[in-house]
Amino acid sequence: MDGCRMIARGLRYRGSDWTPADERALLAEWETDPLRDKLANLDVKKHKDMLPLWKTIIHFFSCFPTSIISPKNHLRYGGSFETEDGRVIEDPNWSKVFCRRFANVALHGAFNLQPSLLALAMLYVAVCRTDYRGPIPWRNCTTEKFLDLLLNGMRAQDGSKSVVQVHREVLGRLAIDGIIPISCISTLFRRIEEMAFRENAGPPFRPEEVPVFEVTVGDLTTLTRAADSVKRAGVWVFLPVSLVSRIAKAARRDQGEPKTLEHLNELRAAVILNDRRLDVVHSREPRESPEGEEEWIDEVWGDEEDEDTDEEGEDGEFPW
Repeated sequence: MDGCRMIARGLRYRGSDWTPADERALLAEWETDPLRDKLANLDVKKHKDMLPLWKTIIHFFSCFPTSIISPKNHLRYGGSFETEDGRVIEDPNWSKVFCRRFANVALHGAFNLQPSLLALAMLYVAVCRTDYRGPIPWRNCTTEKFLDLLLNGMRAQDGSKSVVQVHREVLGRLAIDGIIPISCISTLFRRIEEMAFRENAGPPFRPEEVPVFEVTVGDLTTLTRAADSVKRAGVWVFLPVSLVSRIAKAARRDQGEPKTLEHLNELRAAVILNDRRLDVVHSREPRESPEGEEEWIDEVWGDEEDEDTDEEGEDGEFPW
């Protein structure tokens, strides 16, 4: 079993709160799902950069592109398509320009190969572009006090202040506390504000529920330019995106990434299905785990040989 298929197999949720009947229903629904046909009809010329993008993100981040641009992070791809019954669904086949820009900016030193930090930066571009004035849905797992103050400031305000104003107030407080030098993330955010912020002439954009923001090619271009312009004492802090991407391509070795579009679609389908399994499980009330359900997976998928399981991580983790 090749590395890509092993990753796809590892994505199958095996919790005792997911039954064989649940799995059969999920797979039956998937047979007529418009997303399935969309994956199968991937245009090799129009979307030729999907495969390199997935290879890059899997290799350097140990996650998927759709783990970063994901509704769980309040982000979605800016393209969509209409189904036969009139529904509008996010297009799973991202454009070649979008994929190329995503793969390049993801490797920028400003994000330190941290998926959550990259997602925050994308969120910040969207927040500035839309003049969103509500809570920024991100949990600070870094030691940056600046981020704590900024997130708290956006959460506590009533919508009368833009993110630019809140940022300035945070910088003023840090200066009073004598925290110097200012965070590189703050500098990055200021560059993003200069390039992306557009004040909304209408009522403050602060909906009750935090929206899912579209990520566009323009957003990724803005983020790339902003990251490349971060300086300290007049000196660039990070290598430019163009140089980092070339170094990364030369350094990359195969670690189970999809090698063909067929492998890519198999992996993408596995990601979508597993997300749906988890959505169903999380929507249910907690219940006691019945005995004897832990072996259900073989009943649905058939008795596959497990000779490669020693290489597979626990709980579906990647094997590297």
